[in-house]
Amino acid sequence: MATRALRLRETQHITGYCDMQLRRMEQAGTFPKRFKLNPNGGPFGAVAHDYDEVMAWHKERVTAGKAQAEAASAEVKELYANRRAKARKPAAN
Repeated sequence: MATRALRLRETQHITGYCDMQLRRMEQAGTFPKRFKLNPNGGPFGAVAHDYDEVMAWHKERVTAGKAQAEAASAEVKELYANRRAKARKPAAN
């Protein structure tokens, strides 16, 4: 099965990151590495990212973001519940 190659501009559009940030994440191992479209293209040849790998990374980020938002929402709800409980208690004289 052939996979689709995403050129840099498409990858930037999907992720919202610039080229330098993508390079940093590739080096850190937190983003799929790019590959050369022409192995004989030299150091400045065309490169691309694998579509399936980028979309898997994107899905993972969305899932992690939703889980983090739910956890933060639960924390905020607990914080406000504690504040309401303290406000309802009569002051001790």
